[in-house]
Amino acid sequence: MQLPQDWQRQHDYRSESIETFVDETRFEASSCRTANWQYLGTTEKRSAKTRKSVHLYPLEAGFRVILANGEKARAKRNKRLRAAAPKLLASLDSFVQLWQHLTGEISEVAAEFDAKWRVRRRVIDTLLVMVFIFRLVFAHNRQG
Repeated sequence: MQLPQDWQRQHDYRSESIETFVDETRFEASSCRTANWQYLGTTEKRSAKTRKSVHLYPLEAGFRVILANGEKARAKRNKRLRAAAPKLLASLDSFVQLWQHLTGEISEVAAEFDAKWRVRRRVIDTLLVMVFIFRLVFAHNRQG
């Protein structure tokens, strides 16, 4: 997301989250829920103003800790991430190798099935079906 970098360049500090207020008398905030904004509650009704629902969108992992403890928490987290970087890169290399092996095996199996069943004139290749099933199995449930 570009917003944190732009905010830091303009205001000389990095924002951990953004918030928005939605007028409940005019809107249902369905776009906020769809975009995974977190509902925090409603504002107090003051004089003639209407109540508004408050929604928050985190820009950084661990934003609650950073908001509670300030820049020290961000510096500590960044230090941990820098220390863990070599190990993460090594595990990423092994993951890439595993992924390449897995896609090779899937492609071979798909080619075998397509060769056997080509007489049925199927419209969808086996590989496409396997990728679709893989996507369904590993899709994240975003309810809530």
